[in-house]
Amino acid sequence: MSPNLILYGIFILAIIGLLFTKFKLFSLSGFMKGVAQSRGYSYAKEAPMSSVSGGLFEVGENRRIVSVISGRADGQDIRAYYYNTAVGPQNAELRTYTILEYQYTYELPHMLLTTRALVADYVDDAAPTFMGSKLLTLEGNFNEKFTLQVEEEFEIEALQIFTPDVMQELIDQKIPVQFETCENKLYLFQKKYITTTEGMSALFELGALVNRILTPHFKETSDDVADMKEVTTA
Repeated sequence: MSPNLILYGIFILAIIGLLFTKFKLFSLSGFMKGVAQSRGYSYAKEAPMSSVSGGLFEVGENRRIVSVISGRADGQDIRAYYYNTAVGPQNAELRTYTILEYQYTYELPHMLLTTRALVADYVDDAAPTFMGSKLLTLEGNFNEKFTLQVEEEFEIEALQIFTPDVMQELIDQKIPVQFETCENKLYLFQKKYITTTEGMSALFELGALVNRILTPHFKETSDDVADMKEVTTA
C-alpha cells in the first residue's frame, strides 16, 4: 500500500472521529436542554474554566465545560454539566465527567472523596488529586470503600465534617459517591456522560442527600476555615 493511501486513510478516520464527536456533543446538548426545561433551569452551551476550581479540573489539556444547566435546589445555587479533558500520551484519551455543582455562601475546606471500587477507571492515568493533599484515615470501615484527601491545614475540619453518621450515610448509598470541595463549591462527579433521565435524576437525588447531610457541618466549620485561609494567604 502506498504512503499516500495510508495518509489518506488516516485523514478520513480523523474526519470521521471529528464528526462523531460533534454529533455526540450535539446529542448531549439536546438531552441537557430537556433536563433544564423539565426542572425550570436555564441552559448554556458552555462555561469558562475560570468558573471552577480544584484538582479535578487541573488534569489534562483542552479542558472544556459544556451543556451547562443552572438553577436553585435545596437552598443553593447549582449547576450540572459535562466536563471533558484530554489525558495520557499525546493527550489521546478523552476523559469525560458529569458534574453536579453546589455553590455556598461560605468557604469550604479543600477535600476530595473518591470511591475505591472505581480506581480501575484510571488504569492508564492517576486518579484525581490536588497539590498539598494528605490522605486522611477515618474510623470504622469507611476507608475500605472510600479514599479521602484533604488539604493538610484542614485535617481537623475534615474530621468534624466526616462524623460517624455522615460516613455511614455515604457508605449506604447505592450510587458511588465521589466529590471535591474547593473554595465555596461542592462538585459531585461521575466519570462518564450521564445520558438518561433516570441517571440524571439519580445524580440530583444523590446531590440533595449529600448537601443535606454535609451542609450543617460545612456551616459549623466555616468560620474556622475562613480564618485559616486568611492566615495562610496573608
